[in-house]
Amino acid sequence: MRPLMVPIGAPQEYRQSETARRSAESQQKVASSERRLRWLVVGMAGLFVIFWLAGNLVAKKDPWAIAPVVLIVALAVWALRRYRKRS
Repeated sequence: MRPLMVPIGAPQEYRQSETARRSAESQQKVASSERRLRWLVVGMAGLFVIFWLAGNLVAKKDPWAIAPVVLIVALAVWALRRYRKRS
């Protein structure tokens, strides 16, 4: 972000409006970054679960190896519903 270039002798309203605009722009960028990071974390967690499940099923050849995954998915669904109700 470029530095705030307010002309000397500019009206106080101009300074306040420019500062407010900069603050809003900064908040939008932070929110956008948070959304992208959240999707990245969700995607990586999904890949981890898929690889973990595949590894357990190949190594153990036991259908009960899916039980921890079911528990994790249930907890994730519960957390997402709770998060959306709060928002």
